[in-house]
Parts: sequence; C-alpha cells; structure tokens
Amino acid sequence: MSIGPNNDFDGMDSPFADPGESVIQMLDDILENYQNVSPEDEVKALEMLDQAYETEDPDETLELLLEALECDPANVDIHLEFLDQSFLEDQHLIPILQRLKKIARKKLGDAVFEDGVGQFWLIHETRPYMRVCYALADECFLQDQFKEAINEWEDMLKLNPNDNQGARDPLLMCYLAERMHQKADNLFDQYEEVGLSCCFSWGKVLHQFIQNDFSSAEASLKEARKQNKYVEDFINGSRKYSGAEQSHYALGSIEEAEIHADTIIDTWDKYPDAIEWLKQQGRK
Repeated sequence: MSIGPNNDFDGMDSPFADPGESVIQMLDDILENYQNVSPEDEVKALEMLDQAYETEDPDETLELLLEALECDPANVDIHLEFLDQSFLEDQHLIPILQRLKKIARKKLGDAVFEDGVGQFWLIHETRPYMRVCYALADECFLQDQFKEAINEWEDMLKLNPNDNQGARDPLLMCYLAERMHQKADNLFDQYEEVGLSCCFSWGKVLHQFIQNDFSSAEASLKEARKQNKYVEDFINGSRKYSGAEQSHYALGSIEEAEIHADTIIDTWDKYPDAIEWLKQQGRK
C-alpha cells in the first residue's frame, strides 16, 4: 500500500475499507520495502511537517502531511501527527505504533543501539524513535496494558537515563498499579523527586498506603500537599480533569496537576480504599 497520486491512501478509497487495517497494511509495505530517501526529500518532508504543525486548517494539515509522506514515507513523526489528526479505533493504535517503532529503528540502523545506549535523545537522530516509543507506551497505558507500557518505558530509561521525555512519571504509576513495590522503590531512589514532582510525591503516598504503612503515608501526604495541593482534588473527584493540553508548567502549579492528572487518577482509581482514606485525612 502506498500514497496514491491524488493524495489518497491506495486501498482506502473503497467505502468498505477499514482505515485502521489499511494503515497497518501501508506500514507493513514500508517495512518490507524500506529504502533511504535522498537528503533533499528528507529535508522537504520535514519542512512540510513544520508547516502542518503551524496551520490551523485541518484540510491543509492533511494535505501537507500527505505531501510530506510522499517525500519520506518512513518519517515516523509524520505518521504520529497523522494519528493525532485521525479517528482510528483503539484496537488499531497499538499495532500501528508497534510498526512505527520498527520503522524508526530500521531507519536508525543497528549501530546506534550498540554504541549510543545511555545517550539517546542527546543524539538528535534518535528522537523520532524515542517519540514513537513514548507514544506506544502511553497508548498501552491508556488501554490498561500496563505490563506492555512498563516494558516500553523501562527500555526508554535504559536508552536515556536522563529521561528528557519524563517517562519515569507514568512508569512509576504503572509500577504502583501492578504492585511492583521493589521496582517502585528503585525508581524513587534513582530519581529522588519526592517533594519535587507531583507524580513522585503523590505516588509515594499511594505506595506506602498499599503496603499498609499508614503512618509513613500520613507523613508523605503532608509533603505531597505541600508540593502540589491541586492533585488531591483530582484524586478525590472534587475537581474534574479537563483534558486541556498544557505546553509548560511550574512545579506545584495547577498546570502540573492537570498534565499528570490522567495517569495519577487512573492509578489511584485502582485502590478505592486509598481514595476513601485520603478523603478522611483532614487538610491542615
């Protein structure tokens, strides 16, 4: 499957075609017939992708993305933007992202996975691969495939321990959801962000509670409230998660709580007794 001359996906013009299956077939074809494009086409594709990011017209965005893919079909950032613009069924998203990860790895080559471990993201060419990895892990998390999400985020931290993408935050939530207490302890020790980030601060409270260490949980709750007081309202349901995108935030702000609310809420929701306990802890 390829992009046709009229900027349509071949095979998707039929009213009976399943868009998700068609995308999967197209990606399989890219994998099977992968070849490097010229530097000129690569640059042209990136320029059109930048234009697609900037335009607010959905039709123009789609047209620019299609043209960009004509120039560089294996550019996974273009495919990721397509996914953001599409309404594919959830059942297709993980298989699509798995294929995009394979394409990104193939485009990078094997050498960087031997020589660049620990330096990913700092090596600029690895960033598309890392973005795909995060998107795949995030989708696994959203579909309650926590063990798969854990594998992805753990691999990301091996490739880039500096964690420029913040994989440690949702990874901690996954550890708590799956009761992986030792791994959670190791992550707390590795990054030492209790009192600094809301995921680690409120994660510490839950971690101690589900291990029946209630006195420590009460002490950690005081610190978590001090670090970010807004998170508690999301956990107990008195403030609803808006889903609004935040481009930046300050530690301890409502924006920080908003950005992480989804993963924190999903994790705490697995422990109704912890939420009930939290509601009984009067704010001082």
